[in-house]
Amino acid sequence: MPVGLGVMQTYSGQERRVISELRLRKQIEAFCPLIKHTFTSRNQPQSRLAPLFPSYVFYKIPNDMVNTYDLRFITGLNHILLSDRIRPAVLPIDFEDALWAGTDEEWVWNEPLKNPDEKIFHPIPIIPSGSRVRFLQGSAFCGLEGITETACAHDRLRILFNVLGGERSVEVARADVELV
Repeated sequence: MPVGLGVMQTYSGQERRVISELRLRKQIEAFCPLIKHTFTSRNQPQSRLAPLFPSYVFYKIPNDMVNTYDLRFITGLNHILLSDRIRPAVLPIDFEDALWAGTDEEWVWNEPLKNPDEKIFHPIPIIPSGSRVRFLQGSAFCGLEGITETACAHDRLRILFNVLGGERSVEVARADVELV
């Protein structure tokens, strides 16, 4: 019986290669949940299966796996999530249960939306320069407030804030702050 669920980061587009090497060479059950994307091409509706978590592969950690040294040389593998330097990290059981509940037997995400009008991805609001913002959870500056200086490339903002009696400037992702 497996210990739990682990996760590996692959190079871009290498999920299938890593899964096949884990299954064939290492006899480890691995999978990559997929989601059905619908789009329009030449005025025709099209759909395509794409990874739900791009560049990540989940695998069942075997009981006899003490370290991950023998997994280092899998083609397409970038990084293994570890709990210490050698042992694989086990994902929380809540995440694992949600993953099993939301996918079908072919690993396609099929969990319906609670409200049909609800969108899966919420747009990030535009934050103009000079606006007062608060850092959200997960950031090193959680709870601190600052003022936006400028918008940078790739949905990033430069925030000016006071810390330890001096003004500091930091560049963060737009999703890491909220308007106050």
